[in-house]
Amino acid sequence: MNADATEIGRESHNRAVMDAETFLRGLFAILDAHGVEYLVMRNYEGYPYQMHKPDVGLLISHRQVEKLVRAFRDMCWRMGWEWYLETWRRQNVVLHAVESGPVIDGQTVVRTCKVDARTCEVFATGSGYAPAYRVFLDEVRRRRVTRDGCSFVILDQPDEFIFLVKQWKRKNTGDLRRRVLEKMQSAAVDAWLREAVGADAKVVAAGLSGAFGKREDDLLAQMVRRRWGPNTVWRILRCWGRTAATRLRRAWWLWGPMIYLTGPDGCGKTTAIKGVQRMLEQSGVRSRYFYSLKRVVRFVTRRLAWLKFRAAGGRDAAQFAERLVNTEHADRDTGGWYWRFRKKLALLTGLLDIAISYCLAVPYRLRGYVVLVETSPYDVFIKYHMPEFPVLERILAPLLPKPSACCVLRASPEAVFRRKAELRPDEIVQYYSRLERVLERAGIGAARVDIDTHAGAEATIVKVWRTTMKALSESQQEA
Repeated sequence: MNADATEIGRESHNRAVMDAETFLRGLFAILDAHGVEYLVMRNYEGYPYQMHKPDVGLLISHRQVEKLVRAFRDMCWRMGWEWYLETWRRQNVVLHAVESGPVIDGQTVVRTCKVDARTCEVFATGSGYAPAYRVFLDEVRRRRVTRDGCSFVILDQPDEFIFLVKQWKRKNTGDLRRRVLEKMQSAAVDAWLREAVGADAKVVAAGLSGAFGKREDDLLAQMVRRRWGPNTVWRILRCWGRTAATRLRRAWWLWGPMIYLTGPDGCGKTTAIKGVQRMLEQSGVRSRYFYSLKRVVRFVTRRLAWLKFRAAGGRDAAQFAERLVNTEHADRDTGGWYWRFRKKLALLTGLLDIAISYCLAVPYRLRGYVVLVETSPYDVFIKYHMPEFPVLERILAPLLPKPSACCVLRASPEAVFRRKAELRPDEIVQYYSRLERVLERAGIGAARVDIDTHAGAEATIVKVWRTTMKALSESQQEA
């Protein structure tokens, strides 16, 4: 199933699909190579050339969640794809393979496919007060099929029929009812129904309603009990223990990455961050954007400045904003001690503000969000003509919140000056020189990523997006 550009359109939430054959052949080959026990749940009739939806539904061993993640990661690395794990799903292990596709209407399209793996199949039959019946991979019958050199594992009878009836209950569509009736015509299903309910397939089919109802639910419950035994207290406790152990092993996947962008005003940070947000949305990744971690004190001081402006007779908000920007960017060194004292006080206040405001980002990271910060906290040492305080930088820069990746957008001084003439070309050169020293003193190490912006805005967006996706996948690997 190749991506069709006409279906993508201009809306950012539409996602194109990877080539189905490449994805499926690569997936099943890597699962076999890593020894992952699995079976394809359903909708495999078109494999390996077509997919019913851009995802593969698997049932895997509850002991092999980490092995599945490693196998999927290795497949994506070999194919040159990005990948990530949905951390907000509680029941399933949902893995996404993502690649940047062609540029359409000036924007890079993201192609995706996913694996939706569960460690057990839940049968909720009968009374809503009864605990659900859980069936694990080691309790079902499986068989391997090969189609044009692509080999994968599916359910065998009678479990395939039981799972199909369960799917009919969940979706309650005429198409699934038709498929259930077709399966009843096979000798294996007819023999199973005689054993499970004491009636042949023709009798059972004659008693089915047009839609899934109580009679069909009783049939499903009867087949489940016959196949896997009664839902005893011991079985319930054993199933809950398996489920709890799986969730505990996945607890470390909840910490989302934090991405900083840094560089002088005019280097393209705003364009890059908006493009990355668009591509993350297309990829299905949840993200949260912060212009800066300096929020609390900055808001208070701007509010006080606005009140002072109003008291002096000012009313135009645009005029106030322009005056504020001009004041911030024109505050160059006067050579006096008071100016340095005021700048040092502003620096210390800004650092305290970053520490307070970082608390706003933590809840999102705990929920697996990608946190994007357009103006990195390290800029507090450089922006707005801040003089260099080497001792303070060596002491305080390492104490700032460390990013998963810090993207340094590199642009020529002339290009930055043409876009935003807030700094002279010589000051832009000095800015990058100062930034080098600050990042070295902060000790961020391999988290620093230099990105050349000369190839254009869209190329820069893709580079930052790849850095973000890499940081996301690395945050979800085993400790």
